Amino acid sequence: MTHGGAQFASYAICRVLRLFDPSYVAEHEATIDSASVRELALVVPLAMERGGGLLTDLERDLPLLLAAAHGFTADHGSVDDFTESVLGWYKNHSGEVGAWAEASLIAFSFTPSSAAAERVFSLLKALFGSNQDMALADYIQGSMMVRYNGTKRGTSF
Repeated sequence: MTHGGAQFASYAICRVLRLFDPSYVAEHEATIDSASVRELALVVPLAMERGGGLLTDLERDLPLLLAAAHGFTADHGSVDDFTESVLGWYKNHSGEVGAWAEASLIAFSFTPSSAAAERVFSLLKALFGSNQDMALADYIQGSMMVRYNGTKRGTSF
């Protein structure tokens, strides 16, 4: 897959994951249907969960999500406020939305950008030159963990 293809796939995944935003669901409830749920197959962890059975359960429980999200709004202008309101909504409605509560745990584990992966590759490049291409995986992993954890802790060693 080319870089552009990977970028398109990332956008498509972010687009379909909007179904886990109850304010999006409330605003678009008239257009969200079984086909919308089937698009979640783009998200491999959701498609693989329970041998694909989770997607079937999400489709079955779509009316529950639509009913629970009806009228919900969230402040999209503040990341913190938006996050708090959506997570609070799932906390308060997890018993009402069936499989959507379980699937939300998977959906919310996604990062919306490739920045974390890019940081890892940048750190690898800084730690290991081309003369260490054949380094053992354990050595690379250990070095990365020490370096990353050291930068997160600052000078607390």
